[in-house]
Parts: sequence; structure tokens; C-alpha cells
Amino acid sequence: MTQTHTEQEWLDKMVLELRLLNVSGVRIGDAAATASEHLADSGESPEEAFGDPTEYARSLGLEQPEPTGLFTVVAVNLVGLFGFMALITAAGPASEGQSFEISGFHLLVAAAFLLVLPLVAFNLRTVVRLKAWQAAALGAAVCALLVVAGLLLGDAVVAELPALPVAIGGGLLTLATTLWGQFSRHLDPDPVLDPRAATGPDRAESGRSAAWISFLGNWCLVIGAVIMVPVAVWLHRLSG
Repeated sequence: MTQTHTEQEWLDKMVLELRLLNVSGVRIGDAAATASEHLADSGESPEEAFGDPTEYARSLGLEQPEPTGLFTVVAVNLVGLFGFMALITAAGPASEGQSFEISGFHLLVAAAFLLVLPLVAFNLRTVVRLKAWQAAALGAAVCALLVVAGLLLGDAVVAELPALPVAIGGGLLTLATTLWGQFSRHLDPDPVLDPRAATGPDRAESGRSAAWISFLGNWCLVIGAVIMVPVAVWLHRLSG
């Protein structure tokens, strides 16, 4: 039986909640397949059969503790992000042998990332469950605060460093954290697998898709740096 849009949307919400409860991909696949088969056999709507998808997911009792090493993952990714920011910001001045000026606004942005990203990582369930307007309002408030603070700080230079070492150091940090993510066992792919396709091409395709998504996620900063460094150099020379 072909799933309706309503059924698929309900199942997607259930799967998302199980992900937030740290349930493994195999067990999520089992739960989704069981619910889907019941709907196909009974002809009921998901709400009639199971009620709210979030509450149903919680009622299954599959919740697992937070994965170990989460602090390490967050810390390493913060280091990689700061390396990326340093590389992009210093690339322009480094291309002309100039110094790199650190302003109060740079420090403010760094502090904002240092505060916001761990808050999001350690409260991911709350963040994901926000309504669209709530997330938009919070994002707008943060941006507004940064703009106001930037205007108040002005262009005051806090420190001046040679740009080339900053750019090289930022690039090395970006690459090092990317390699750590690629080979760290904390970030192994855990795709949702349908047990009805346990040995078929669908399961293999799901595994390949998860591996590609994991690979692109790990290498997104390096890919971004390859794109952004030439742009930063061009913009710096254009403004100079």
C-alpha cells in the first residue's frame, strides 16, 4: 500500500523524535516498519492508531543515554570553526603580506559562537522542537544584538598579528578537525534501516547515502574554505 502524505509526515515526526532520543538507526527502522505495516493493514490514520507521533515515540521506551564523548565532539568542532573563520578572515591580508587586525567585533563574534554553539549542541532536543517562528525570532534577536554591539564597538583594533601565520594556522586547524571527524568512531553513520529490505538494494543504497552525508558533513568546512578563500582574497584586493 502506498503511503499518503499525511502518513509519511507522521512517520517522519516519529523518526525525528526517536533520533532525538538517541535510538539506533536499526531500532528506528523496526519501529517505523511496524507502524507502517499496522497502518496498511488497519486502514486507520496515524492519529487514530497511535496518536501524536512525538508522544508515541516516547511511549516505546527506546530512549538511550546521551552518547559518550559529546563534549569532545563539540569542542573539536568549535576549534575547527574558529580555524575556518581565522583562515577566511586572514586570507586577504596574507595574500599581500599584510598584518591581520583583530577588532572588538571579531572577538564578539568569536564569543557568540563559543556560547551559542555549545548551548545548541547540548540542548538539541529543545532547539529542534522549536516552532519555525520561535527559531526565526531567536535568530533575529541574536543577529540584532551582534549588529548593535558591532556598532557600539566600532572598528577599534584590539590586536595586530602577521596574517600569513594566522591563515596557515587556521587552515591547519580546519584540516585537522576535519580529519578527526572523518576517522573518529564518535561520528560513524547510523542510518535508519528498513528491516523489510534487510538484504536488498534499498538497504545498500541507504548505507551509501548515509556514508556520503557523513562524508560531506565532515568535509564541509574544507570545501567551504576552498570556495571562500579565493573570494576573500579577491574582495580584499578589490577593497584595497
